[in-house]
Amino acid sequence: MVVTTSSQAVVFGVDNQYVYYHFYDAANSGSSAYRVSKTATGATSGTHLLTDSSLNYDGVIGTTLIMDQFDESYSCTFPPVGGLCATPVALPGSGTGFYLIPFKSPAPQYFAMYQATSAVFTPSAFNWYTTSNALAYTFGDIPAGASSWGYPSQYAFGNNLYWSRYLADSVGTNFDVSVWSASTTSLIPKRLTANTAPEVYTILDANAQSLLLTGNTAGALYRVALPNGDAAHPPALLNQSTSSHPTGATEDASRAYWFEGDGTLYACLPPSCASSKMALAGGQPATGFDLYQDTSASNPALYWGANPGQVMRLAK
Repeated sequence: MVVTTSSQAVVFGVDNQYVYYHFYDAANSGSSAYRVSKTATGATSGTHLLTDSSLNYDGVIGTTLIMDQFDESYSCTFPPVGGLCATPVALPGSGTGFYLIPFKSPAPQYFAMYQATSAVFTPSAFNWYTTSNALAYTFGDIPAGASSWGYPSQYAFGNNLYWSRYLADSVGTNFDVSVWSASTTSLIPKRLTANTAPEVYTILDANAQSLLLTGNTAGALYRVALPNGDAAHPPALLNQSTSSHPTGATEDASRAYWFEGDGTLYACLPPSCASSKMALAGGQPATGFDLYQDTSASNPALYWGANPGQVMRLAK
């Protein structure tokens, strides 16, 4: 599928029927969100949902777009048959130190936010909200024995949350770095990795099989098996000599997929790419952060944005 637009497209959601994407739309003089049928082929114009130059498009839950700008987050609802969104409204906690947690398909029942604070005795809260802005679930992650702490990376998949967390001593030295999870059915934080200090991870993707992460080592892609995690350091799915980190990644029941810095899409067979790495597509922009998948039996495919303003589909 190739959808022509006026600048590079970025995919931000996939549901049972549509691919959602945004781009700078010269016709509407701003960053615009669109959707297009997953079965569309050739040069196809999508349905315009919203134009707002000040917001980042993060995801879609049903007919609700979720957007953010730093610690200000918004939603808007569009008609089920498509068409322009209602005026964006502020999400709860917007502008008060709460930040939207990135999420991917399948769309969750809720969106999630976390409170960014390292102040001693101040609970670091994680909250789930309904699309009508009602607080549904909340819990606090309050580390013991640390002078400061932080959450450098968070991700949501379905109604599960995942985050990396560091604990630091009084002089700012990290002494415990690990990856954690929680869900709407189990609010008690669960540790997924052992202490990996000083390496701090960035979560590229959460999916039904794993978390895929990058760390301090260029060229490495780490994998944390779900739902129970790994008892030790996350094993390296990919570890090669290169100056760039993998960008964009996901995994299905049979293969892991990722972009490398030269714009090539690769796949391999977990838990190691040592002998199974294969190139699937080359010449793509090295954005990579918008690699989405459809795992349905009827239409399994990967989707991503490309230049100049194209939404690409690769059947699996």
